Amino acid sequence: MLICGYFLDHHTTRPTSGGQRPHVAVTVDLVVLARTLPGRAIAPRVSAGLDADTARQLCCDAAVSRVITNGKSEVLDVGRKTRVIPTGLRTAVEQRDRCCREPGCDTPAWFSEVHHIIHWADGGTTTRSNCCLFCRKHHKMIHHGWTVTGDANHTLTFTAPDGTLYYSDPPG
Repeated sequence: MLICGYFLDHHTTRPTSGGQRPHVAVTVDLVVLARTLPGRAIAPRVSAGLDADTARQLCCDAAVSRVITNGKSEVLDVGRKTRVIPTGLRTAVEQRDRCCREPGCDTPAWFSEVHHIIHWADGGTTTRSNCCLFCRKHHKMIHHGWTVTGDANHTLTFTAPDGTLYYSDPPG
């Protein structure tokens, strides 16, 4: 999956469907994504749905489109797709972090994903100080039980589910 993602992000000759990069559609209520109310996200061909944390992880560094409906079938508005992490910002984060920010992990920047420390659904900004790199394994951990706080330009504090604290500074 990582190799496919890398290819799709870095090669100009790639398969498309209807003029779009291959994509996955996930439907989630804003109140679920923002953790205001409990609920599940709906993904085609995933019978059980996705938990809100997985939906938030998928939205971390993805193209996000808004579709407003009246009920389940009448589309009222389709918002424009936005890239959550602009290319220039990703480059700046890669230059600062160089690899996954999880203490002890050396997965290189080009094989990592950008994470909002304060999730954009919670009002977090898409800025260098609020974004850092995680490999897929550690990115999933952050969305499922671990927490990370701090300014990514300086020290990040990781809290394990058992309360143990770990720290990470940018290299250099």
